[in-house]
Amino acid sequence: MLPTYLCRWDSAKGHPVPVNEKFPLEVRLYSDSDLPVDVLSPLPVIQYDPEGTAIGGYYPTVGDGTGTVSNTAVSLATITGVAVPPNARGCYITVETAGIRYWTSGGVPTATLGHPIANGGGIAIDHPDDLANALFIRTAGDAVIMVTYKG
Repeated sequence: MLPTYLCRWDSAKGHPVPVNEKFPLEVRLYSDSDLPVDVLSPLPVIQYDPEGTAIGGYYPTVGDGTGTVSNTAVSLATITGVAVPPNARGCYITVETAGIRYWTSGGVPTATLGHPIANGGGIAIDHPDDLANALFIRTAGDAVIMVTYKG
């Protein structure tokens, strides 16, 4: 996991910047309500990659959809009803009716291989590359997924 920093808004740069890079925080975000906030500004904690690009934290919703995962591994872009908006940087996915398995590495999951998500469970995909590479397959009966894209 990359370090996460408290941020403040830099009006000259037009984006948030780390307050103190010497004391990174490790923060795992599971929902918008879990976002810690810097006391110096109303911005949430943002995660940066080594080049300084923000890759985590809170992003606004840019789309959503519902689709079915069946017995062939599919990407979000190919599931009817959950088209990926061009400005999506990540998403939240919840699973209904049956379990699924997935990989974000580009590997192909099977009904017995891949990270499992049980009926009623969910995940957050927080990087555009993982969003593009993610493949999903059902574990038994067809599964309905709900997707909310963040951008």
